[in-house]
Amino acid sequence: MIKAIIAPVLLMLLTAFPAARATGEEVLILHTDRRMYVAGEIMWFSIYVSNFQNGLSTAGSSVVSVELVNPWNMPVAQSRFALSDGRGKGDLIIPDTLSSGTYLLKAYGSQIGNTPAERCFIQKIGIYNTLAGEEYFRIT
Repeated sequence: MIKAIIAPVLLMLLTAFPAARATGEEVLILHTDRRMYVAGEIMWFSIYVSNFQNGLSTAGSSVVSVELVNPWNMPVAQSRFALSDGRGKGDLIIPDTLSSGTYLLKAYGSQIGNTPAERCFIQKIGIYNTLAGEEYFRIT
C-alpha cells in the first residue's frame, strides 16, 4: 500500500525538477489536504524530501520551513517542522484576519534554503474569508 502511494510521488519529483535531477540535489514536496480554505481553518500537510540520483528519502534536511505568503510576498503564517528519514507532517493555522484571495504556500529545507526558488516547493492556495469581501481572488 505504501509503495503504491510513494511511487507516484517520486515520479512527480523526477519530472517536476529537471535541474535538481541533473545535479543529484534534494527536492521537497508538500502535500496539502486541500487547495482551498476558509480563513481561520487549519491546513494539514505531509512533507517529503527526496534525492534525485537514487529517488530515496534523504537525511540532508532535518527541518523544513513552511510559509503562507500573500500577493505582496509577505508571510502571513509560518512555522518549522522536523523531518525523520526525509518525511514529516504538520499543520499551519490560517489567520482568520486574512482577506479572500490567492496565496502562495512555500516550503524549503535547510539544505534547500539558499538555492534558487525553482528548487523550493511553491503551491497556490485559495483562501476565502466569509466575513470580508473578495479583494484579490484568482486561482489558475
